[in-house]
Formats: sequence, C-alpha cells, structure tokens
Amino acid sequence: MENLFSHDQIDLATLRQRSFNYRWAEQPEGVIPLTAADMDFPIASIITQRVQEYLAKGYMNYAPSSGLEAFKEAVAQHYYFSKNVPVNPDYVLPVNAAANGLYLAVKTYVKKGDKVLVPNPVDFLFKRSLQSVGAEVYEIKHIEGTANFDLNLLERAFERISCFMICNPNNPLGKCISKEHLQEIAALAVKHRVKIIADEVWADIDFDNQFLAIASINEAIRNQTIIVSGLSKNFGLAGFRIGYVIAFNEKDYQQLLGQSKHLDTINGVSSIAQIAGEAALNEAQDWKTAFVNHLNSNRLLIEDRLKEFPFLTSNRPNSTFTFFPAIDSGRFHEEKFCELALKEAKVALIPGGEQWFGSASKSHIRFTYATSQEMLNEAFDRLVKVFG
Repeated sequence: MENLFSHDQIDLATLRQRSFNYRWAEQPEGVIPLTAADMDFPIASIITQRVQEYLAKGYMNYAPSSGLEAFKEAVAQHYYFSKNVPVNPDYVLPVNAAANGLYLAVKTYVKKGDKVLVPNPVDFLFKRSLQSVGAEVYEIKHIEGTANFDLNLLERAFERISCFMICNPNNPLGKCISKEHLQEIAALAVKHRVKIIADEVWADIDFDNQFLAIASINEAIRNQTIIVSGLSKNFGLAGFRIGYVIAFNEKDYQQLLGQSKHLDTINGVSSIAQIAGEAALNEAQDWKTAFVNHLNSNRLLIEDRLKEFPFLTSNRPNSTFTFFPAIDSGRFHEEKFCELALKEAKVALIPGGEQWFGSASKSHIRFTYATSQEMLNEAFDRLVKVFG
C-alpha cells in the first residue's frame, strides 16, 4: 500500500479547490501549507465505495437520533480490539466532529464557575469550550520534553477542580502521556472524584506503541471518563465531520444525549458520514497502518532536515503528525519567523502562542507532515534558502 502515499497520488488541483482551514484553498498560489492537521492524500478507496453504494439506493432518510447502530458497533469494536477498552455500543454517541464532541462534553459536565484543569500547551478549543460555559480555567504545564505533568502540582490542582481535560496524544507536542504516568493520573482522579474528559482523536497515530487509553486502566476510572474522538486524523475524513463521544454508564450517556439536542432533531449526524466512518473502522485498517508507516518515515525525514536550522530545536514526536520545534527567541520571534516563511519561502506554518496552543507554546512553531516526502523536501529546501 506504499504507493497510496507517493507524491503522484496528490491531486493539487483538487486540494486547491477543497482543502480549507489555512490549507491549499486558502493560500496564495505556490504556497506549501504545513498548517492544519489534514492530509494531502485521497481517502481509502473502500470508504468511497461504501458511500457510493449507500447513495446508489437513492434514499436519504432521517437517521436515528442516537446514531446508526452499525457505526456505534464499529466504534465499540475498534476501542476494544485496538485500545483494550470495553465499550458498550449503546453508549457511543456520534457527533459532528470531535471538536463538537469536546464542546458537548463540557456543556454536559461543566457549569458556570466550575474549576477545570487543562494542559498547556494544548489546542485552543479546550479553553474556548470552557469559556463558553463560564468555567474557571486552570492550566498545568507539561514536564519539559514530555506530555507528563508534575504529580505534586497535579494533586494540588485535583483538590480544587471538578474536571480534568486531557489531550492524549497531545497536540501540538506530538507526545503521548506515558503509560505509567497515566495510571498515576487515573489513581488521583479516582481519589479526588475528578471527571476526565479525554480527547483521543490522535490515538491511532502512535509510532512507538506509547498510547494508553485512560479508560483501559480499570472500571473505576472508566466510570469517571468521557472519551471524545473522531476520524479526521487517522482516516482523513475531516470533511465528513464524523466524531463520537463514548460514555461508560447509562447516566452519563443519557446526559450527553439530552444535552446534544439530537432527540429534538436540532442536531444530529449525517447518515453518509456514519457510513463512511463504519467503512473506515471496519474495512480500512490496512490503509491506516500503511498511512501511519508513511508518516513515520516522514517523521524521521523531518528530524534529519531540522538539523539544517541551528535555531530550531527538535523534540521528536512519538505520535500525531505534528512537529513542534522550539525556536531561538533571540534569533526569531515565532510569529515573525512564520511571516517570513510565508512571504519569502512560500511555506505556511503555524506559530506558537496563546491564540493557538496556550502560553507554553511561545517560542515554538508547529507544522504538519501528512504529505509526500517530495513535498516536505521542497518545503524544507525553500526554508533553507531563506533561513539556512
């Protein structure tokens, strides 16, 4: 399946029409966008085939409010066999993208004035979702070079918070929380009765077998955990906006379902998106494995190319397809560097900073690499001409 991720598989004309969110369709002609976490390759052909078969019947009726049973079952099986997490398909709620699932979990379990802990750095949606309900946001920084936290600081925080939102693997760090450390977090959460909202959208992009689902640890932490995930990173289905939220008991599930407004037909998930998701989880696992292998090769290539920039310090990711090197602030401010990269090298990158990933992301840049090696080498060749 390696040919699926060769350079000649990339259709730039189509990407320039369809790839938004800071990517090809939103950049000036000739710019290579290593920006939003989306891939440059076509999705698995079996997904396209299953969607076409569904549409060929000519019927597009309402789907069940709680989601298609086949999709819910596919999610449950995926988590059981690949993450060692026992999931009741009846407690899987399909949602319009993992980002929507994050907001739903917050709206369900966080009230105005509640104290909630979030990692720093992390995707900006964490803080925004909490701000939308008027929560008090507490932040905890990662131990340098890892996705772990200081346990003493964590326990002191757990004594006054009601919820801890974790991002594992972490975006932008590209790191998994270590398995031993996650077990310690789970024990603290159970001890202090802290709810865990676990964003695991990157869980399948794991190069060194480092990922552990917190809900796999034991039944006690499962009953305090809500998993939020989706199929945009592992299968490239961002345009389908297909995500899901997993609960582990009837009470949590019913609370999520009620808050979702699916029963009122105000919200709900497209049946086509769920058909695509079912096909991905049940029939495109070999494609995903090949994709992860390709990404791993890209990861090693980038680490080598970063040596050409003495003002950038690499911290090799063990997951995701994001690199997050530190930049020498005495040489470049992260925003200025990205401005020059876009203007002079025609390469679009994302700067660190409060707007994107929190205060701890300052003096960093983030770029993604779900593209061909030829595209990555071209981008780095351009950057070398400007900054080398």
